Amino acid sequence: MFKLIKIINSGKNVPEIMAVRPTHKGAFKAGTLLTCDDGYAVNCTATDKPLYVAAESIAEAETTDLLKVYPITENMIFETSSDGYPSYLNVGEKYTLSIKNGFATGVTTTSEGGVATIVEKMDAAYIGDKILVRFE
Repeated sequence: MFKLIKIINSGKNVPEIMAVRPTHKGAFKAGTLLTCDDGYAVNCTATDKPLYVAAESIAEAETTDLLKVYPITENMIFETSSDGYPSYLNVGEKYTLSIKNGFATGVTTTSEGGVATIVEKMDAAYIGDKILVRFE
């Protein structure tokens, strides 16, 4: 999951919630990354540059006209986890998104096609340890 930690040069660290039209082809989980396809919010693939973070969860069986999200800006720093050993990550490099059960939940150690820039490794040593990323 992606947790907003800081908005650089902002007096507040609370994102502005907005509503978008979701695709009716799947579920959405709070804290996962989304992009757009033909004007509808969809879950990101490993190499999609995310546009939004889901602010609510919607089960696949539910249908709704709007999904609460917040837009991602370049000055946002997110806490997430690595699905590989953090020793393979380099600060300043971009890595692909880790997709689990159709949801972007963290980052991989694959840099080819990467979209998440490592900001800080936070002494991470093991798979699943927390790191900080941004999307530029």
